[in-house]
Amino acid sequence: MGLDISINFDNQENLYLLDEFEKIQEEVNLSRTFCNFMCRREVVEDCRPELDQIGELTGADITFLYNMQEYTEEWEIDEMLEFEDDEDEKKRLKQSMLKKNTEVENNIEEVKLKLSLLIEKLGQIENLEQKLDKTNYDTLGIKKYFSNFNNNPGDGYIDNNLGQDLRNLYSLLNFGLKNGSKTIFFNYG
Repeated sequence: MGLDISINFDNQENLYLLDEFEKIQEEVNLSRTFCNFMCRREVVEDCRPELDQIGELTGADITFLYNMQEYTEEWEIDEMLEFEDDEDEKKRLKQSMLKKNTEVENNIEEVKLKLSLLIEKLGQIENLEQKLDKTNYDTLGIKKYFSNFNNNPGDGYIDNNLGQDLRNLYSLLNFGLKNGSKTIFFNYG
């Protein structure tokens, strides 16, 4: 068992009712390596996180990916704050989280534009894995994960590389957009 990352939408319940959603979720996922990649800001100490390096290498704005981590559904906020005894603090924390949500809401068009540009720019970089700073804490398998960006070596989850994960994210985003989604965000579990 380990931590996984998934894509959620503001209209997730409606998407669950669609037969196509089940099919796309069987074929298109984000790998556990992508989950670890997104969490590198909190892990890597001897160099900059790879996502930040990619932003610099491509000149692309990568903050939209970090922002997708900042959205928390209200039921989840309530669950997280369930054991907070101080009612004023609980209210303050909830308002702070809801404020972050409003900063992310209605982001799907922005994410589509910036993700498309990032994929395009990364597709033009040869040997990306060699251009990243060396780290003593390689929990990603950098040499494999960042190589062959334009190929899909995985099954949609296992053995995906960064290119396949980003293209999977783009496919899921387009599915949500086609079906009325306005907000797209990451969920960890």
